Amino acid sequence: MIPWLQRCLAAAAFACLFSAAALAQSPKPPSDPIDVANYVNGTAAYSKGDYATALQFFRPLANKGDGSAQFALGSMYADAQGVPPDDVKAYVWLSLASADFVRSARPDNLAEAKRKQVSARMTPAQIRQAQQLARDWKPWPTNEDAVAAYKIQDYKTALRIFNFLAYRGDVAAQASLGSMHARGEGVTPDLVSAYMWFNLVLTKPGISNEMYADLAKKSQTALVEHMNPAQVAQAEKLTREWKPSPVD
Repeated sequence: MIPWLQRCLAAAAFACLFSAAALAQSPKPPSDPIDVANYVNGTAAYSKGDYATALQFFRPLANKGDGSAQFALGSMYADAQGVPPDDVKAYVWLSLASADFVRSARPDNLAEAKRKQVSARMTPAQIRQAQQLARDWKPWPTNEDAVAAYKIQDYKTALRIFNFLAYRGDVAAQASLGSMHARGEGVTPDLVSAYMWFNLVLTKPGISNEMYADLAKKSQTALVEHMNPAQVAQAEKLTREWKPSPVD
């Protein structure tokens, strides 16, 4: 790794990794500013009938344990909004949302009412299946888990969690992977991969978290000074070809 570039990226990388801790599971409705922004963006897209974009924002929040996003996702499966109708998935997400609303002492448990509506058209076998899936459900690992591993230099664990989240569209994890690839932390230094991860942060539509975009842009600019045109072209190609992992 080029010493100057390593020093240049160090401050941005630490800020990115440290601030990623804020993305841990939050009280419901979302309280972390990034989660709030993503939930607002999802709601705005939903209100416009842009269900595909709404799902991009709701899915990660739901899988982190956010009850409001779980309610939104369950309702969309129940009403076939942006997804094929699936009462089993709807029941699972609405069950998780209902439990979260109870824990949060929310007076209006709309999730429970919606779940009862869905269950009325399900077979007993479908209900049993959905109940088992809800019992077996576990939230995704969080950026906070990855940050904790990173701080004790357990880069293998940090990379595993960041990769899991990055391939599910988590912009903080993508930025963190860019920094780790650039600095050679747990991996062989790879400017092309680092550029790609930073590029994904910059090209993700609807991202409201300007901090990560600013860090990614500055870090990417530093990288380009030490890359040849072929490497930049390769990184741009990888960005275009990148595909997220499918999630439910």
